Amino acid sequence: LNDSLCFFSKQQKLTFQGLSQEVLIACIESLESASLKIRERKGSIDSYLFIIKYLLIIREQITPFQIDTSIKEVYLDFTAVIDLIQKRENLFSLTTNNALLKFIFESSPQVNEKIVDSQKAVDNKIKEKCEEFIQFCVEYLTDEIRLFIMDLKIDDKQTMTNEQMNEMLRLKMPLKTYVERKELLTKSMSLYLANVETEAIIFKQINVSL
Repeated sequence: LNDSLCFFSKQQKLTFQGLSQEVLIACIESLESASLKIRERKGSIDSYLFIIKYLLIIREQITPFQIDTSIKEVYLDFTAVIDLIQKRENLFSLTTNNALLKFIFESSPQVNEKIVDSQKAVDNKIKEKCEEFIQFCVEYLTDEIRLFIMDLKIDDKQTMTNEQMNEMLRLKMPLKTYVERKELLTKSMSLYLANVETEAIIFKQINVSL
């Protein structure tokens, strides 16, 4: 991405903007594809952290070029033509609903404009993947504890039996799993993100959601 932007930045401004848009979109699509393959081979944690890492890198790399990532696209809307085709049985009817005459005198392709902002697309994708990762982490860390709580049926008005006490002691295993998974998660985030501040922000949101 950085080499491509360096090369394209030497072109005319409009050319640079258009080409940079295409490069950014292609990079995001490539990351999405690679992320899916990583998920199949190594699991969700690696998949999420991979795409988050490289989306952050992309976001960082486009900043020095001060790219105007917002581009106006103009396109024609041929809805009227489609409507005409759908009413082809009335094309030559001599009525006020004649589709051909209506198209000639009342309809024409509409010129529409659309603003495409690739930098905003990168920001939205980062937000989307971080939110998905946080939700995954909450479920990943707590699934065994949640299953334990669902299985544990204690009536608050009754005294705990020995069997129920033994069930409470079994909570040690889900808690141990929670601690082990959190340590693994911490190591994986440090390996991929290698940024204490970013890791702290994500972990804060995970803890809030627990």
